[in-house]
Amino acid sequence: MSITGPFNTVQRVPSSGYPMVYDQWTRYRSGLPRVPLPYTRTHTTASDFWSNTMRDAYASSHRAEEYNRVVAVCYDKVWGKAKESAGNLVNLAQMNQAMGMLGNRTLQAAEIFRAIRTKNLRAGLLALRIRDPDGFETKKRRTNFKQSGDIWLEFQFGWKPIVNDIKKSIDILEREFDTERVRGVHESFRPIDKPFGMLPGQGDSREYGSSHLKVSASARVVPTNPNLLLANQLGFVNPALLAWDLIPFSFVVDWFIPVSKYAQSYTNDYGCSLLEPSTSWGLKSDLIREWGEMDWNRKISITSQNTSRSFAYHRESKFPPRPGLFDRFRIPDPTVWLAVTSGSLLMQELSYFK
Repeated sequence: MSITGPFNTVQRVPSSGYPMVYDQWTRYRSGLPRVPLPYTRTHTTASDFWSNTMRDAYASSHRAEEYNRVVAVCYDKVWGKAKESAGNLVNLAQMNQAMGMLGNRTLQAAEIFRAIRTKNLRAGLLALRIRDPDGFETKKRRTNFKQSGDIWLEFQFGWKPIVNDIKKSIDILEREFDTERVRGVHESFRPIDKPFGMLPGQGDSREYGSSHLKVSASARVVPTNPNLLLANQLGFVNPALLAWDLIPFSFVVDWFIPVSKYAQSYTNDYGCSLLEPSTSWGLKSDLIREWGEMDWNRKISITSQNTSRSFAYHRESKFPPRPGLFDRFRIPDPTVWLAVTSGSLLMQELSYFK
């Protein structure tokens, strides 16, 4: 596969001065097969220089402060979905077992049909794995009622398990495995609100708007070792995670700093890998900047209003690196479950001081 680029395109209307519309693209091209390639686009509209400058300052600050935390959430989401999808692919390891079971049961059914065709009752019962301590000749002298019971038991514990085993084997062999890309998305929103800061007889600006950051990461999951993947899902390959779970009230710490996810991240790729990775972020920001003057009666008069809007998008052909421990720090959402659980833990601890 050939990759060419980058190809840069810049367009500004008008070429100088304000108001202006500014577009910039940076893209690559590839042959087949298509894979996510680096791509960048910036689109800005501004009615004056200062509104554009302040909007860019707010947006850049938002991205610098929140990007690592948002990427950490995306990282955990993708690996969580990857393990779930890879768990379905573990069935590939069961294919040999299914083939063996299907072959054995098919041969067993063939032996039974051959015995029925030749009217060899003894061979048919042996093929069904039925043992008769009284001998087969005794069976001929049993009553019709007893024979009906034997036929029922033969069906329930002989034919029915064989048919079910064959059906399960065929279901496993015909199952379609998930090959779709797994994707994790997380967003961060920050309002912009700078009030006037002036005294009577002075002028100042008020700025308000918002900044919205959205990060997405995706990749294609491929199992590399189904047995190791299963052991990882059961928690047998990460002693640090087991040790953390043994610490009392460690789950409370995980509410704020998910140490368990950090420890688990060191064995995320045990048994599976991510191919054709892609990480992208989009930053949308709006700003309205008003200039006002305050008279000696503290009445503010708006003399001008300017706007600036921008959207920046960037994509990379790689997966985010493992986030640090404190990149995952968060304030838990105030849910009812969290309040009840916290109250119960507090009451339990206070009861020891009676």
